[in-house]
Amino acid sequence: MGAEQPNMKITCIAFEDLSANQFHLIKVVCFDQRMKSPRVSLCGAGEKPVGILQNNPIEGKPADVMVEGKSMLVISEALSCGQSYQSDANGHAVAAAALGWIAGQIIEPGVLSPTPTATERTTVLVETKNPWRAYPTFEDSFG
Repeated sequence: MGAEQPNMKITCIAFEDLSANQFHLIKVVCFDQRMKSPRVSLCGAGEKPVGILQNNPIEGKPADVMVEGKSMLVISEALSCGQSYQSDANGHAVAAAALGWIAGQIIEPGVLSPTPTATERTTVLVETKNPWRAYPTFEDSFG
């Protein structure tokens, strides 16, 4: 699998225990006035991600987030090179579908083993700095 190549990383604060969620998609849930930093949580199905978690913080600790670059990402299904991806209910990458926030593109085929585990992953381009929304039809994109 490819090496990490960060173009942009940010440090946030874990809103919940994310110690088992390294290389998962995460989202911003609120702003911590005391810490002067966004608080992040695991991304749900089709939700807008802020990036990919690069460490494994417990609640209240710094969370390193890749916003743009090349990173590992946990997957829930086999994915092809060039395919756009979004989050499933567990913050794993799945093929982009209608009405979900697209987080980037697969750059290394993601193949699940015969007995998949919760840590199957592939290499992706992270493009959450400017995510775009998937729409079922061209007409839906206007309204």
